[in-house]
Amino acid sequence: MRHVWKLTPVSCYDLSGLESWLESLAAQGLFPKKIRPVRSVFTRGTPRPVRYRIEYCKKAGRDGLPQDLVELYREFGWDYAGPLPNRTLLLFSTQNPQAEEPHTDPPLQGELLEQLLRKLKQELWVSAACLLLLAVLLVWTFRTPFPLLYWVKSFTPFYGAASILFGIVALFQQGRDYRRLSRAVRQLKDGVPLPHPIAYPRRTWSQIIAALLCIGLLFTIYFHPILETWELNFAPEPQVEDYFIPLSLQELEGGSPMFYGHTYLDHSPLCWDQVRVVQSDQERRENARIRLELSWYRPLFPSLAQPMARDLLLSALPLDGDGWWSAPAREWDNWTVTEYKLDGVDWCAVAFQPEGAFQAAALAGNGQAVLVQYTGHGDLTGHLDGLAAMVQ
Repeated sequence: MRHVWKLTPVSCYDLSGLESWLESLAAQGLFPKKIRPVRSVFTRGTPRPVRYRIEYCKKAGRDGLPQDLVELYREFGWDYAGPLPNRTLLLFSTQNPQAEEPHTDPPLQGELLEQLLRKLKQELWVSAACLLLLAVLLVWTFRTPFPLLYWVKSFTPFYGAASILFGIVALFQQGRDYRRLSRAVRQLKDGVPLPHPIAYPRRTWSQIIAALLCIGLLFTIYFHPILETWELNFAPEPQVEDYFIPLSLQELEGGSPMFYGHTYLDHSPLCWDQVRVVQSDQERRENARIRLELSWYRPLFPSLAQPMARDLLLSALPLDGDGWWSAPAREWDNWTVTEYKLDGVDWCAVAFQPEGAFQAAALAGNGQAVLVQYTGHGDLTGHLDGLAAMVQ
């Protein structure tokens, strides 16, 4: 028997709408096998008129299928057709157009559904509290000294933002379901039975958006570490020239031989292209700390390049990074920072310590940002053309 799947356009809490949708599909020869919030599975058969009704049973989710309820429905001419996603809503069907309605007392049905409404309200408050907590934790990341760098260079804020967006869409769905079920309960308690059939929406965009967000979030969480591992173990060493023209430590040091270097790639959602180039004097690196580190970024939004370059320079001045780029506290605030106007460069600044060995430069241009960290005998200000070439 061939299975057919369809996007579920109606919420499970829209009782009349879901019943009407299933009845229209039965007339096309599609009969429910599994009802899910986003995608439902049907079996194909002979088209025939079928009536569906949804019954709330609190015990169904806790103790399994209540046989006494199934027998009661069978006495009225209705057969059990399966559970809905929350397991406390059960689906019944009949092909007998003369079968008696299971509920002939609307106020009593309203009292039963009011139990479900209270449960849905509790879930709504829990979801709202979790979303608020997640938002507070995400905002807390802005308390870092350089939040822009944290957002652009890391996957963590992306996960948080995507989770909040998913939570907002899900909370919207829950609120809409609560309002819809609340209207139905009030109608039933006023003695008005639920209408059959009714017009139902052809699609529910919020469910589709929530599903895509969830799939995308799970995909990045699962595959990002795998891609990093693959890149680390199997990918060929990246060619720096594919991204930018690096400044040479040998040039800064006046042609001193025997330098070695390493190139590292990294990624993040807001800055997929991140390259770090490390060059060091192979002979004297232990005691003289002759080293040049270039950090190059191409953020997703070019307008982020200049503020990012400013943050990169400021983040380098405390000298609290790697072991080679560290100094006693007395040297932390002894910097001279000078800005330069260069052709094809939006912003450039060079910082140095008059009494220290540390130099740093940051540039932004053409949607790219670069940070240069250097300890050695050369002078970065004498190589402004080489600095500018890294963002041109």
